[in-house]
Amino acid sequence: MKYWESVIEACGLSNAQNANWQANIETWINVSSLTTAKCVFNIMKNTLILLLLFCSNITFAQTYFEGEIQYKNETIKKDSSFDLTKIISWPSKKSVFYFKNGDWIQKPDTGMVEYQYFNHRANQQFYKIRDLDTVLFYRYNDLTPEQDSVRSTNTFYNTDTLLGKVCNRFVLQTASTRFTFVYSPDININPQWFKATKGGYYDIIYRTMKALYLKVIIETDLYISIVTADKIQRRPIPDETFPVIEKLAKREL
Repeated sequence: MKYWESVIEACGLSNAQNANWQANIETWINVSSLTTAKCVFNIMKNTLILLLLFCSNITFAQTYFEGEIQYKNETIKKDSSFDLTKIISWPSKKSVFYFKNGDWIQKPDTGMVEYQYFNHRANQQFYKIRDLDTVLFYRYNDLTPEQDSVRSTNTFYNTDTLLGKVCNRFVLQTASTRFTFVYSPDININPQWFKATKGGYYDIIYRTMKALYLKVIIETDLYISIVTADKIQRRPIPDETFPVIEKLAKREL
């Protein structure tokens, strides 16, 4: 029976299934003891086939990234007359990003915005302004008024190494802005979470990358914004990390 116990354990059967299989095997062995060695062999062979068929139907859940990423921010003027305060993240130098099951919240160290929060079930992105109780939000079912239509996309492989990970580049060009995302397939996410999210170009970005970015370069005629990960940690993120949107005082943009 030791051999069969190891086979059952390898198949990951539940206690009830385990007991059922062992009872069947004991019965077959008792019956086979009254028969010829050939019958014993056939019974063992058929039982093993059944076990292997059962095991082949076991599917293992995909493990997606859940955890924390710390980013550092840099902004470079291309036009000396440009007012940097028009950039929502200014003058933040770093931020912490928490991701879980398609939801994320990003908290900059300083600046006008206390946090940005995306809830994928509501398909809405929220902006909490410091010293303002009302939270502003966009519905991300469509592009926001500030967003241009996409002109082109390109993917380049094995272009960078960040935090010890070999990364690819995904470039998305709109009429006014060029977005370059540097990402590692190791930081994988489920693109289905964003399939209906046109706001922020999320549907295109995550359908292509299937991962979170470790670096993004946003370039316009006026400035370049560079956000680069300097620490990443896979860990469980408590639900309490995210605001409960039903309890928020909200105003749609």
